[in-house]
Amino acid sequence: MTSSTWILAETALLVALAVHTSYTDLRWRRVSNFATMGAVAAAMGLAAFRGLPDLGWHILGAGVGFLAFYPAYHAGWVGGGDVKLLCAHGAILGFPGIGQGLFYGALFGGMGALVWIARHRPLRQVPRFACLCVRSIWPRLGGPATGPSEPGALVPPMPYALYLNLGALVAWGGAVLW
Repeated sequence: MTSSTWILAETALLVALAVHTSYTDLRWRRVSNFATMGAVAAAMGLAAFRGLPDLGWHILGAGVGFLAFYPAYHAGWVGGGDVKLLCAHGAILGFPGIGQGLFYGALFGGMGALVWIARHRPLRQVPRFACLCVRSIWPRLGGPATGPSEPGALVPPMPYALYLNLGALVAWGGAVLW
Protein backbone atom coordinates (compact mmCIF):
# COMPACT_ATOMS: atom_id res chain seq x y z
CA MET A 1 0.00 0.00 0.00
CA THR A 2 1.15 3.52 -0.67
CA SER A 3 1.68 6.14 2.00
CA SER A 4 -1.49 8.00 1.06
CA THR A 5 -3.52 4.80 1.47
CA TRP A 6 -2.25 4.39 5.05
CA ILE A 7 -3.08 8.00 5.82
CA LEU A 8 -6.57 7.59 4.36
CA ALA A 9 -7.20 4.40 6.38
CA GLU A 10 -6.03 5.97 9.65
CA THR A 11 -8.02 9.14 8.94
CA ALA A 12 -11.18 7.11 8.32
CA LEU A 13 -10.59 5.18 11.54
CA LEU A 14 -10.06 8.35 13.60
CA VAL A 15 -13.08 10.14 12.11
CA ALA A 16 -15.35 7.11 12.62
CA LEU A 17 -14.17 6.78 16.22
CA ALA A 18 -14.64 10.50 16.85
CA VAL A 19 -18.15 10.63 15.39
CA HIS A 20 -19.34 7.51 17.21
CA THR A 21 -17.88 8.26 20.63
CA SER A 22 -18.84 11.93 20.55
CA TYR A 23 -22.43 11.04 19.71
CA THR A 24 -22.75 8.32 22.35
CA ASP A 25 -21.12 10.47 25.03
CA LEU A 26 -23.37 13.45 24.26
CA ARG A 27 -26.51 11.31 24.04
CA TRP A 28 -26.02 8.69 26.78
CA ARG A 29 -22.85 9.77 28.62
CA ARG A 30 -21.22 6.49 27.56
CA VAL A 31 -18.13 5.68 25.51
CA SER A 32 -18.34 2.07 24.39
CA ASN A 33 -15.56 -0.44 24.90
CA PHE A 34 -16.40 -1.93 21.52
CA ALA A 35 -15.58 1.33 19.74
CA THR A 36 -12.42 2.16 21.67
CA MET A 37 -10.89 -1.30 21.82
CA GLY A 38 -11.91 -1.99 18.22
CA ALA A 39 -10.09 1.18 17.19
CA VAL A 40 -7.02 0.12 19.17
CA ALA A 41 -7.00 -3.27 17.43
CA ALA A 42 -7.51 -1.72 13.98
CA ALA A 43 -4.79 0.89 14.55
CA MET A 44 -2.35 -1.73 15.77
CA GLY A 45 -3.16 -3.90 12.78
CA LEU A 46 -2.49 -1.02 10.38
CA ALA A 47 0.75 -0.18 12.17
CA ALA A 48 1.88 -3.82 12.15
CA PHE A 49 1.60 -3.94 8.38
CA ARG A 50 4.02 -1.04 8.14
CA GLY A 51 6.66 -2.79 10.25
CA LEU A 52 7.87 -3.25 13.81
CA PRO A 53 9.35 0.22 14.34
CA ASP A 54 6.04 1.86 13.44
CA LEU A 55 4.13 -0.62 15.60
CA GLY A 56 6.37 0.27 18.53
CA TRP A 57 5.57 3.98 18.25
CA HIS A 58 1.84 3.23 18.13
CA ILE A 59 2.04 0.93 21.15
CA LEU A 60 3.92 3.65 23.03
CA GLY A 61 1.28 6.20 21.97
CA ALA A 62 -1.51 3.95 23.27
CA GLY A 63 0.30 3.53 26.57
CA VAL A 64 0.90 7.26 26.97
CA GLY A 65 -2.74 7.99 26.12
CA PHE A 66 -3.96 5.50 28.69
CA LEU A 67 -1.56 6.53 31.44
CA ALA A 68 -2.12 10.25 30.91
CA PHE A 69 -5.75 10.08 32.06
CA TYR A 70 -5.65 7.13 34.43
CA PRO A 71 -4.86 9.29 37.49
CA ALA A 72 -7.82 11.55 36.63
CA TYR A 73 -10.02 8.46 36.35
CA HIS A 74 -8.77 7.14 39.67
CA ALA A 75 -9.58 10.51 41.29
CA GLY A 76 -13.10 10.39 39.82
CA TRP A 77 -12.68 13.37 37.51
CA VAL A 78 -13.21 11.51 34.20
CA GLY A 79 -14.89 8.27 33.24
CA GLY A 80 -13.20 5.05 32.21
CA GLY A 81 -14.44 5.49 28.65
CA ASP A 82 -12.44 8.72 28.35
CA VAL A 83 -9.28 6.87 29.43
CA LYS A 84 -9.85 4.12 26.86
CA LEU A 85 -10.66 6.74 24.21
CA LEU A 86 -7.27 8.36 24.79
CA CYS A 87 -5.68 4.92 24.51
CA ALA A 88 -7.36 4.55 21.11
CA HIS A 89 -6.20 8.03 20.09
CA GLY A 90 -2.66 7.09 21.08
CA ALA A 91 -2.88 3.90 19.03
CA ILE A 92 -3.96 5.89 15.98
CA LEU A 93 -1.78 8.99 16.40
CA GLY A 94 1.26 7.15 17.74
CA PHE A 95 3.99 8.80 19.70
CA PRO A 96 4.64 11.79 19.85
CA GLY A 97 1.33 12.63 18.13
CA ILE A 98 -0.65 11.68 21.23
CA GLY A 99 1.10 14.50 23.10
CA GLN A 100 -0.36 17.02 20.70
CA GLY A 101 -3.75 15.33 20.92
CA LEU A 102 -3.63 15.54 24.72
CA PHE A 103 -2.67 19.20 24.58
CA TYR A 104 -5.47 20.18 22.20
CA GLY A 105 -7.99 17.93 23.96
CA ALA A 106 -7.18 19.56 27.31
CA LEU A 107 -7.37 23.02 25.74
CA PHE A 108 -10.76 22.37 24.14
CA GLY A 109 -11.96 20.53 27.24
CA GLY A 110 -11.00 23.46 29.46
CA MET A 111 -12.91 25.89 27.27
CA GLY A 112 -15.85 23.50 27.17
CA ALA A 113 -15.76 23.14 30.96
CA LEU A 114 -16.01 26.90 31.41
CA VAL A 115 -19.09 26.98 29.18
CA TRP A 116 -20.52 23.89 30.92
CA ILE A 117 -20.09 25.44 34.37
CA ALA A 118 -21.54 28.78 33.27
CA ARG A 119 -24.50 26.99 31.74
CA HIS A 120 -25.25 24.89 34.82
CA ARG A 121 -24.35 27.26 37.66
CA PRO A 122 -25.35 30.85 38.33
CA LEU A 123 -22.33 33.16 38.32
CA ARG A 124 -22.75 33.93 42.03
CA GLN A 125 -22.00 30.27 42.79
CA VAL A 126 -18.85 29.99 40.65
CA PRO A 127 -16.47 31.06 43.49
CA ARG A 128 -18.00 28.33 45.69
CA PHE A 129 -17.49 25.83 42.86
CA ALA A 130 -13.84 26.88 42.51
CA CYS A 131 -13.27 26.35 46.24
CA LEU A 132 -14.81 22.90 46.04
CA CYS A 133 -12.62 22.06 43.06
CA VAL A 134 -9.52 22.93 45.10
CA ARG A 135 -10.88 20.85 47.98
CA SER A 136 -11.36 17.88 45.65
CA ILE A 137 -7.82 18.17 44.33
CA TRP A 138 -6.23 18.42 47.77
CA PRO A 139 -8.47 16.46 50.13
CA ARG A 140 -6.49 17.47 53.22
CA LEU A 141 -7.62 21.07 52.75
CA GLY A 142 -11.29 20.33 53.22
CA GLY A 143 -12.18 16.70 53.64
CA PRO A 144 -12.64 13.76 51.32
CA ALA A 145 -12.64 14.23 47.56
CA THR A 146 -16.00 13.99 45.85
CA GLY A 147 -16.45 12.79 42.31
CA PRO A 148 -18.45 14.83 39.79
CA SER A 149 -21.21 12.22 39.50
CA GLU A 150 -22.06 12.09 43.20
CA PRO A 151 -25.44 13.42 44.37
CA GLY A 152 -23.90 16.52 46.01
CA ALA A 153 -22.02 17.60 42.88
CA LEU A 154 -22.51 21.22 41.85
CA VAL A 155 -22.69 20.51 38.13
CA PRO A 156 -23.65 17.38 36.20
CA PRO A 157 -20.82 15.39 34.57
CA MET A 158 -19.53 16.94 31.36
CA PRO A 159 -19.34 14.79 28.20
CA TYR A 160 -15.59 15.00 27.63
CA ALA A 161 -15.23 12.69 24.61
CA LEU A 162 -16.22 15.45 22.17
CA TYR A 163 -13.33 17.63 23.29
CA LEU A 164 -10.82 14.78 23.34
CA ASN A 165 -11.90 13.87 19.81
CA LEU A 166 -11.55 17.46 18.62
CA GLY A 167 -8.04 17.52 20.07
CA ALA A 168 -7.10 14.28 18.33
CA LEU A 169 -8.53 15.48 15.01
CA VAL A 170 -6.61 18.76 15.21
CA ALA A 171 -3.40 16.91 16.07
CA TRP A 172 -3.99 14.45 13.23
CA GLY A 173 -4.75 17.23 10.78
CA GLY A 174 -1.55 19.04 11.75
CA ALA A 175 0.48 15.86 11.32
CA VAL A 176 -1.02 15.09 7.92
CA LEU A 177 -0.69 18.64 6.60
CA TRP A 178 2.89 19.12 7.74
